[in-house]
Amino acid sequence: MRGKVTLCVFMAVAMTLPGLALASTVEETLSGITWTKIGMVQDLGNPGDFDDNRADSGSVIIDEGLYKVWYSGHDGSHWRILYSTSPDGVTWTKHGLVYDLGPSGAFDDDDVMGPSVLRKSDGSYQMWYHGESRSMWGWRIGYATSNDGINWVRYGLVFSKAGKAVAHPNVHIDENGVYKMWHSEYDTEHWRIGHATSSDGINWNDGGVALDVGPAGSPDSKYIYFPAIVVGPDGSYIMFYSHFGGVGNFLDIQWATSPDGMGASWTKRGLSLEHGQPGDYDSLQATPTTALLREDGRHEIFYTGYDGNNRRMMLAREAGQVLPVADLGPDQTIFEGGSATLDPSLSYDSDGSIVKWEYDFGDGTSLILESNLPGNGDFFDHSSAVKYVDHTQPDGAQNGLPVPINIEDKETGIDRISLDEIPRASTIPTDRLPSLLGNDPPIVEHQYGDDGHGTDGIYTVTLTITDNDGLTASDSIVVTVENVAPSIDSSGHFTLIVNAPRTIGYWGHQCVVTDPYGDHTGILQEWIDEISLESQVFSGLATIQEVCGIVQNGNVQDMTEMAKKQLMALWLNIVSGKLHLSTELHMPTLTSSPSLEEAIQEIEEAILTSMDREELERVKDIADTVNNGIDISKVLVEFAALVSDVGSDDLTLKWDFGDGSPVRSTTYYSNAPLNTPDTYPSPEVNPIQVSEFVQHWYAIEGTYDVVLTVEDDDGGVTTSTMSVQTQEESVVSLSADFESSTDPPISPTVDFESELGCGSLMAGFVNYMGYGLEGNCMAPENRVVAHSPIDNRISQTVSRERSVRLEFSPPWLSLPISV
Repeated sequence: MRGKVTLCVFMAVAMTLPGLALASTVEETLSGITWTKIGMVQDLGNPGDFDDNRADSGSVIIDEGLYKVWYSGHDGSHWRILYSTSPDGVTWTKHGLVYDLGPSGAFDDDDVMGPSVLRKSDGSYQMWYHGESRSMWGWRIGYATSNDGINWVRYGLVFSKAGKAVAHPNVHIDENGVYKMWHSEYDTEHWRIGHATSSDGINWNDGGVALDVGPAGSPDSKYIYFPAIVVGPDGSYIMFYSHFGGVGNFLDIQWATSPDGMGASWTKRGLSLEHGQPGDYDSLQATPTTALLREDGRHEIFYTGYDGNNRRMMLAREAGQVLPVADLGPDQTIFEGGSATLDPSLSYDSDGSIVKWEYDFGDGTSLILESNLPGNGDFFDHSSAVKYVDHTQPDGAQNGLPVPINIEDKETGIDRISLDEIPRASTIPTDRLPSLLGNDPPIVEHQYGDDGHGTDGIYTVTLTITDNDGLTASDSIVVTVENVAPSIDSSGHFTLIVNAPRTIGYWGHQCVVTDPYGDHTGILQEWIDEISLESQVFSGLATIQEVCGIVQNGNVQDMTEMAKKQLMALWLNIVSGKLHLSTELHMPTLTSSPSLEEAIQEIEEAILTSMDREELERVKDIADTVNNGIDISKVLVEFAALVSDVGSDDLTLKWDFGDGSPVRSTTYYSNAPLNTPDTYPSPEVNPIQVSEFVQHWYAIEGTYDVVLTVEDDDGGVTTSTMSVQTQEESVVSLSADFESSTDPPISPTVDFESELGCGSLMAGFVNYMGYGLEGNCMAPENRVVAHSPIDNRISQTVSRERSVRLEFSPPWLSLPISV
């Protein structure tokens, strides 16, 4: 079977809901009642099942639109309680055993059967049943509870009567919270229907006989049993039951009424539903178990039919207008951000027309399509996520493709549109002509976003239709929305030179700067918190003002305060990401510490313990040297990424820069401007797109794999890898060999420009063979570049008498030459 649910919407009173209106008084409603037998609705189980011998009817309730039954199954040896569900009371899905035999020695260790189930307002369930132990005579009534109707906690025996067997409990709660139970009781000669009350469903007060057998020779002189109760609008009661006078094997369903259901206040009304004809599943006996009252004021009875061989679950409904049939087709699986296509065209009403189509999309949004709606086409759209598409085509349609119907948002409210304003079907199946004529609905497309925070989103979509007689039917399908992982468009791949020192120095001017990413970087409170945790010297640091008081006081002569000033600047370089604790140091004249982390420990210990001015000046100079970039080369790399997700997903971006530094993580929420985690299900579809630019400092030459990981809140993960190659600044050696016919020789002039800057190249000029070589650095706009990819050698003829040859490295360097 497909995993769909079809619901016929009735308001049931028997079992849980007293007080719904009957069409009139009890007598008038049921006098001359005509039943329509639906027939057998649940058969025996397969060989080996617990109900392969008998499958009685049981306790039926309608729980949030779904029919549920707990029934008695027999496997040839024992009775047990099994469970089934149905969307409409006709087609049932078996879920198997839910309540087994009691433990050895218990009153119910051989059989458990005849359940009566109530659903409480908190969603939990109560069950009364009768059990039997063959080691002791007679049936007794037990009690159990459950949170889900499937897993039951056995309470034990709650009601018995000396010298009598008690069975077939039927329990209701009245408007005052009093439990009322009707049951069959047997004294070895007669079955009668008894009555009891309770304040808690466990401790019962016997109310005596409610409905007694008739006089000798009457059709009910022997047995009266199998009570099934339904409560009327005025608090009056109807009882359906069976009786037997001792002649023949036939059992029919009788009925009786009572103003309050108490004691012996019942009045027998006679035959209600006869057993079936030869060959029917109820050809010998029909015994009731549950009576329900529908929303339209008509009754239905679930009863056990017996044909002389087997017992099966059967259904009869009070005759009247024929119910419509709703059909949404099979379950669907889509991706978030996509649309479920809901086609109700197989729905029909065989004796009239459908006038209203109501959709509940399962995500908090709904839609009503209604013909002849007052206002001639007015509608309200509060989700803006619904598209209406006619599955048939008007004249001139595009090859049978769906044609969208454009609808403009008018005001907040329930989605509503008049069918009179929608193109109708051009062809109508003749077998459903009365149903579809003038009322063929459009296909509805509904878009889904968030798919369930870690798992696939599962939405129950329900279509409820109403026919022109006011009768309703529903069909539900399950739409499973699978997650779509985020997409990433990122850049880039970098080859960079670790060149100019990029530490910040004393940081005094940072107290008036707010940009947290440039060379001139404002001070952030989070840095102060980190320094306070990591530093011994600044363990009590709390505010930006305190930091500025340390780094901006330039007139202090005390060497301890000077060292603290340099140390604070060093800490700020570290917490801002411009320096790493693992950075190697090469300053043997000041410290033998091989890394910055060990040097900081050395500096802090000296500040805390030493009074020696030279020692304090030495550690101050360590911090000063590092802060000013001496021996510390840095390069700043900027990364960019564009991330998108089609669903209503919150996105977390995590940057691993590949150099051992902490992962940078930021979460972006789809429900801006609230900027809080998205709810489930999302009230609307919010595709999200995030642009993120991040900067990171690299200090050590090498190749780094930078990994951007994006996670959505449903478990989707996508990664993007970028590469960064950093190279230390190379020393460029320039030399010129030349010959001259003059005496003394004329020195050539070489003009040059480099990406590395002029200063480093000028330092490379030397006198050669006693002659001077002059160097001039040109502005970039005056560059003349020549490059030999073969031997990395550039030659240019100066004159007949002189020539210049320049050798250079590394090979990727471009040098302009002008002589």
